[in-house]
Amino acid sequence: MGVLRVRWMVMYANSGEITSVRFMDVPETAKYLNVSISWLYKNAARSGLAIYRFGTGPNAKIRFKVSEVEAWVKQQRMMGG
Repeated sequence: MGVLRVRWMVMYANSGEITSVRFMDVPETAKYLNVSISWLYKNAARSGLAIYRFGTGPNAKIRFKVSEVEAWVKQQRMMGG
């Protein structure tokens, strides 16, 4: 799938330990999944991809957690004959 560039990272403290979580924006996620941006907006939630919204109103930012997108891709693999 190529190189994954991640521009968004959220860090938080959990029990005194700092943890980082990597996020991709909509165009990055669409490119990674090889789908259109419109497909991602229409089908992400119903396909099982978790959507994270940062902010409110028209300026809210939609992001996808990298680890969850990668896990979703693995779940989509078709098994069979």
